[in-house]
Amino acid sequence: MRKWLVLIVVLVLSVGAVSAQDAAWSAYLYNSVTRQILRVDLDGTQTPIDLGLPEGSYLGMNDTDFTPSGDMLAYCVIDYNAAPTNMGTPTTLHLYSLTVNAPVAVVDLGASMGCWISYNAEGTMLAVGLVHYYSGDPAADLSQPAWELRVLDAASGETIDTLSPSAQFALDAGLTSDLTLMPDVRFFAGSQIIFAGIMWGTEGAPLEPAFLWDISTDVVQPFDYWWHPGLSVSGADLAWLDLDPMLPVGDPGGPVPQSNIVRMLGADGSPVTVYHSPDWILLDTEFVNNGRALALQLLEPFDPNAPMGSNAIRWLLLDRQGGTVDLGTYPGFTQVIGAPDGLLLLHADSAQPGTGMTLDYVTATETRVLWQDVSENSGAAWNIIWASPVPRADGLSPFPAQ
Repeated sequence: MRKWLVLIVVLVLSVGAVSAQDAAWSAYLYNSVTRQILRVDLDGTQTPIDLGLPEGSYLGMNDTDFTPSGDMLAYCVIDYNAAPTNMGTPTTLHLYSLTVNAPVAVVDLGASMGCWISYNAEGTMLAVGLVHYYSGDPAADLSQPAWELRVLDAASGETIDTLSPSAQFALDAGLTSDLTLMPDVRFFAGSQIIFAGIMWGTEGAPLEPAFLWDISTDVVQPFDYWWHPGLSVSGADLAWLDLDPMLPVGDPGGPVPQSNIVRMLGADGSPVTVYHSPDWILLDTEFVNNGRALALQLLEPFDPNAPMGSNAIRWLLLDRQGGTVDLGTYPGFTQVIGAPDGLLLLHADSAQPGTGMTLDYVTATETRVLWQDVSENSGAAWNIIWASPVPRADGLSPFPAQ
């Protein structure tokens, strides 16, 4: 099953890469203070998009997604201006055409505390994860599940299928109503969905295992490896973060998974360690430079003598020969995402809010500023919510084991 699914991943990403090559590559930024979306192209062209979002709206990478072709945007809006209940607040799914810059449909999702969405690889369906209330709440409306994962038609918003702890096929797989989970979709193509369970309201690691849901048969089964934090996929390459208690590890000083190694699937399908950090705590991975390298995000270890909140963020590039390149250490918010023949690096210019942010395009030969914001309250208000798919380079060798 695993090898068959990896083959699907390779085919899906190859199809997405062709469409990306035919279109202008771009990234989308969102400002949580001004509720502004900005498209930034590789040549520095900037195009603002006004969705007319209400006051208090927030868009991130979990509650926003784009079709692989980049022509449609879907996003959730939770109405925080409405009076909250134990079942959450009114939540709507919005479908927006970036081709004509106009809304297409609005879907009422009921009340929720959280809404995470993901298009399938074909752009024809949407997976929508919802948390309605905390399990065990005596005031909860038990006619609704604590959480659910809906599959919607991407054009109309009509519900195609639903998975929740109320369904027998979910209970058979061990997905009970005892936990309050957000289904985090990590793969969706054809009728296959892989999702991890994130404990809602916590900052802990995903629960083990992940699950494979076939919506054509409503069969759910446990699935290896895809539940890990820091998961990234490039073709048949699967990378994630883990803890090896036999190796040195840093202290994060807070509710952060204590990851000290990067693992990948070897040629025989078994996990191999490709990087170890003995002190800084690994936070995330991201394939960049058309899959030629893996960007690693690390957190400075806790120092009881340092001021509170002074932990810096560092980015490293791990190449397929096992070498590393330091991308810099930053006192504030940073984000890295793959771009053609390189990566985009979004970083706050200072730990102090209001001093601006910069988006750099980094390749092996240059670092070029694509965009800067020095407006008041910029701080860490900007984040990258999506970027066009990047074609994977041909003939890549595996990352060497350490």
